[in-house]
Amino acid sequence: MTQQSSCSTTPALRDGYGTTTPNPFAAAQADVVYARLHIIGLPVTLRPVVESAMAVCLPTPGIAVPPGVDPLTAEWCTRWHRSDTVPRAVDCDQLLSGARKELLRLSRLLDGLGSAHEFDVELTVSDIQSTEDG
Repeated sequence: MTQQSSCSTTPALRDGYGTTTPNPFAAAQADVVYARLHIIGLPVTLRPVVESAMAVCLPTPGIAVPPGVDPLTAEWCTRWHRSDTVPRAVDCDQLLSGARKELLRLSRLLDGLGSAHEFDVELTVSDIQSTEDG
């Protein structure tokens, strides 16, 4: 008499992890999309607030490097530069990736922050889903 094991490594191997430990972000990664964050005139004192909001609102790992971008020249951090239009302020034009619902939550938070502190912010979520080569 042979006994069949109730343990299967098939899901782990299919997901590319090689273990039976489930990937906690697997469901969210299936919904990873691109978004463009455009900020003009952010007071320099609020930059850490925006960075923290991004860290809190976007817990799902995004795509490390967008398709067609050389990893050696990719932007690995949010790129801020001194605003040409508002004194003591910074601007940002950054491509982001993450779970759609998380990006939309970040958008709502930043819209409220922009209204309260009078800076321009637009986070445009693309309808194009990212496809990571594994």
